[in-house]
Amino acid sequence: MIMMLNLLLSIIFSLLNHPMTMGLVLLIQTILISLITGMLNMNFWFSYILFLIMIGGMLVLFIYMTSIASNELFSYSNKMLIMIYLSIFMLPVMYMCMDSYLYSMNYNYSENLLINNNLNYTL
Repeated sequence: MIMMLNLLLSIIFSLLNHPMTMGLVLLIQTILISLITGMLNMNFWFSYILFLIMIGGMLVLFIYMTSIASNELFSYSNKMLIMIYLSIFMLPVMYMCMDSYLYSMNYNYSENLLINNNLNYTL
């Protein structure tokens, strides 16, 4: 679920044109990547350090962009809104499809493991 959300944010990032919204998307992606690395390593120290480094870079980016584009207004494009609505709609659908596929793969693996264990006991 987190990986799919990260993929959708990457697609949405290509449609953005304001530096502040790009910074917000980068911040969300930083949090998601830190969560992914923490869950994969079963240790959150590396993800915590990665998060702090990325937030430091985002702070420099935020200060630079506020000094350059401080009075620029947000403009909402219809293409971006449609893409966001479609991605929000497709996220649960993709999750359900992937969940059922992964569940069937796990079930087949555990069934094969059980059969192999039973065959080894009979020999």
